[in-house]
Amino acid sequence: MPLAVLVVLMLSACDTGEVFEAPSSQSECDQPGNVVSNCGFDVNLDDWQSPGSGVTHSSEDGSSKRGCAQIVSAAGGSEWFASIKQCVAFPSVATYAVGADIRVVTGSPDSCVIAIGGTDSCPSGTAGIVLSSAFNPSDSWSQSSPLVTDISVAWDAAVVFLQCRGTSAFTVRFDDAFVKEQ
Repeated sequence: MPLAVLVVLMLSACDTGEVFEAPSSQSECDQPGNVVSNCGFDVNLDDWQSPGSGVTHSSEDGSSKRGCAQIVSAAGGSEWFASIKQCVAFPSVATYAVGADIRVVTGSPDSCVIAIGGTDSCPSGTAGIVLSSAFNPSDSWSQSSPLVTDISVAWDAAVVFLQCRGTSAFTVRFDDAFVKEQ
């Protein structure tokens, strides 16, 4: 049986002192069948939208390779909120796996989820959330439990949301999002 070895590259990123770890395998994001565009945020945030400000691309970090979406929460009454979303083509009624990676940079969000909802059009259609998967955010990269669900209604498209909420300010990074037929 081959022994898997994790190679740690000692690279200083923007003088932050952070260490970037090379992946031990290809991410779900890069696998065939993923309908999420720019799933790894490798170079930019193209194909993603944010309902507010505070979303930037970070080239200093990433879960499987450099590049991720960095989201700084904005105050919303007594709750802080941060999200990014993408409208994707939904090819058929089938069973899908949905997931993403997250890392908390500062603060402590109360909850983080990846959610998906059907819509009649992109990008302006409205989406009713039909499923979501909670993250257990920490200061190291972790993946949401891949949510596997049957989509039994034919959608023209779907909106994928990556979002966190909390009672105080926070900064999170998302990477390697996927929605793919099983």
